[in-house]
Amino acid sequence: ILFIDSCAGLLAGTFVNLFAGFLAHLYGWNLEWIRFMGFVNLLYGCYSGTLYLILRRRNALPRSGIIPLVLANSAWAGVCFSSAGWVPAGLPGTFHLLFEGAFVLGLAFLEARFMLDSPWNSRS
Repeated sequence: ILFIDSCAGLLAGTFVNLFAGFLAHLYGWNLEWIRFMGFVNLLYGCYSGTLYLILRRRNALPRSGIIPLVLANSAWAGVCFSSAGWVPAGLPGTFHLLFEGAFVLGLAFLEARFMLDSPWNSRS
């Protein structure tokens, strides 16, 4: 789950930042909003990737690292869903926001369900 989460965040952030001008024009968003979304995705991808590397190295992961991950995914889903209603996105932008919100909410659920109560969770 962590590997997929990290790759998704890093790929989305890279794509959004590389094509920020195109996406701003296509979705009707301002460039700052696009860059913000790209930056958040990159930051998040780095965090979940760090957790993945810790898990691979130690074969354990502190609970205190997973909880912020679940909360961040849930909060970002809220940002995506609420933005779909107030950002003048048109159909492509609205679909993008709704899809991204559903995707990260699904990740939050999977991480909460399978990682918080896993045998390699160190409970610290």
